[in-house]
Amino acid sequence: MINIKSTIIVLFVILTFSGCKKSEESWSFCEGCNLNEWVGTYEGTGTYFKEANMFNDYDVPTTITIENPEGNLLSSIVIAGDYLNLGFESNKSDDHYYYSIAGSVKTLHLSLSRKGNDLRLTGTAEEYKGNRVESISFEVFKLK
Repeated sequence: MINIKSTIIVLFVILTFSGCKKSEESWSFCEGCNLNEWVGTYEGTGTYFKEANMFNDYDVPTTITIENPEGNLLSSIVIAGDYLNLGFESNKSDDHYYYSIAGSVKTLHLSLSRKGNDLRLTGTAEEYKGNRVESISFEVFKLK
């Protein structure tokens, strides 16, 4: 009888406290983030691709710096190891989680996500050389 009671108590304690684990917060798109939340330096890694010789390099150190020199203007610099160093400027007048600059020589596509107080950019920067593309697809995190 004591073993049954002990087993029931142990099971009750395990089941009660197993539900107390803090759930891991996940990344969610930063819909409604203002312009200042985009501004800063982000670091992480990316995958570099060069179409001319079908070359890929993984885990390339990637840095993105975003500044707001005036009004709604965002200036962005993407540095991907020794492969790419691209600058972009464009207006961002909405509070959507995405930001794209399309051009005939280079493009930039960014998505901003939040997890607690942390911010993450994912996206792609591409440079067109003739009819060939060089690109970096990245995941970078805002430095505090």
